[in-house]
Amino acid sequence: MSSADIMSQFREIQAAVRSGGPGACAESLARAHSHLRERYPYLFQKVCTDPGMDLSQLQYMLDVRDMMDANRIDGKEASEQVGKAMFATYVKPMLDAKDGERAAGDHKRRRTG
Repeated sequence: MSSADIMSQFREIQAAVRSGGPGACAESLARAHSHLRERYPYLFQKVCTDPGMDLSQLQYMLDVRDMMDANRIDGKEASEQVGKAMFATYVKPMLDAKDGERAAGDHKRRRTG
């Protein structure tokens, strides 16, 4: 299954859930997309329970997979690219926030100490 097909079907599921609520992922949608439910159970469940889920990260990972399939990058490079992107998106902002809190605490202690 191509990346475009996967994204199209996840968008279709997301649209159905948005219009019909979480119950829309019941049997009919699960049957219609059984291959996605079996191959990507976590993503299928996530889209069913979070209709506002941002699918851009999935699109990015599928794009990287396509680059691997086309032999433009190898598995190691793909893993590094995805890891760096996920770090920049999810981990770095939390570390920066903690650093900011720590700096604010240090500044406050210096003022009162």
